[in-house]
Amino acid sequence: RSRGLGDVYKRQVARQKNLKGSIWRIKHEITRGSKPHLDIERRNRLKAKERELAAVNKMIEEYERTIRP
Repeated sequence: RSRGLGDVYKRQVARQKNLKGSIWRIKHEITRGSKPHLDIERRNRLKAKERELAAVNKMIEEYERTIRP
């Protein structure tokens, strides 16, 4: 495998971790109930982060399938 692909994989794994943290934070903000006027924005951000996480997860799975058939 090329070294570049491994670097991309590492960045995607780091991004995955970052997104999971962001999703947790947004859910916590919504659950806490502070500043309810921001809930619509928070829910929109949450959906966007969850979509991005799904895409990152898919890329990671595809990469792992190529190195471990």
